[in-house]
Amino acid sequence: MDLEASEQFITYPFASQFEYNVPENNLRIIRTDFVPDSLPVLVVEYKLCNDSKTRIECVPVFEFFSDLSPVWLGERNGMTDQEDLLQDTTGYPGLTLIKDKGNEWYTGITSDRAQSPEIHQHSSPYQGQGLAVTLSSDSSIILKPGEQASVRYYISGSMKSPAEIEQHLRIAKENLPALFREKRNGTNR
Repeated sequence: MDLEASEQFITYPFASQFEYNVPENNLRIIRTDFVPDSLPVLVVEYKLCNDSKTRIECVPVFEFFSDLSPVWLGERNGMTDQEDLLQDTTGYPGLTLIKDKGNEWYTGITSDRAQSPEIHQHSSPYQGQGLAVTLSSDSSIILKPGEQASVRYYISGSMKSPAEIEQHLRIAKENLPALFREKRNGTNR
């Protein structure tokens, strides 16, 4: 199912939330986007809520579009956008890694669930040299009536190395409750 238009959007000083209703599946989905202070990571959480009186089984699928390209006026400084390529992640289990072919620009994504990446031709609205990757969960989620479950995706980037991305993502995954609390309470400023 595509989550194209949310029914509700709430922006907090520390996070943003989108609420989607999927009436044909009796499913409500709450997406929360969170960026910890002092850490180049975006955490996207999907909370699946079974509002029905029956059991629901679903397999989370996340479509990720990359377009690693020069920033504003980058071309004037000799930076050129090249094709984004999926990288070998031996040594980084659970990490999907993408690199710009001609530059040391990386982005990585991981989840709190086992994922299987599939590469597709870039079909996003971007006109660059990007890549579309679909991350499908290796296991289904079963929700009893009234039950909720969450799936989290962690995204980071680096202009240095995949090791830097892995480090940032590991810190975020291991410390997410504390990072969220710190930002919500303003204690990391």
